[in-house]
Amino acid sequence: MVGMSNMLSNIVAAVIDQMPDSVVAGRSDTRDHLLCDVRLTNADVVMLQDEHPDRTESFRELLGRFPALLVVAITADGTAGYLHELRPHTTYLAELSAAALQVALRGDDQRTVN
Repeated sequence: MVGMSNMLSNIVAAVIDQMPDSVVAGRSDTRDHLLCDVRLTNADVVMLQDEHPDRTESFRELLGRFPALLVVAITADGTAGYLHELRPHTTYLAELSAAALQVALRGDDQRTVN
């Protein structure tokens, strides 16, 4: 857990403690040593509080170095969050037309083309 208030950190730790086979491997006030800490603890998940938790680019280096890692970025007010992960993604193109190819390459939210 990184950069969380004591109250939020305690709440998250209590939730993790209730999960089978889960343990809080460490806590940090800053991100300065995060890459090293993830490597040393062999963490599966990093939970942190962030001013802009929706910005994937903020976590790109972390996910690039640890592709199986899950990053939970919690909003500054602690009421919501985002799960970031690096994963393969495949899109089936039901019809290989110019329109279908353009939709797939643009990365539109509705990638399924009939």
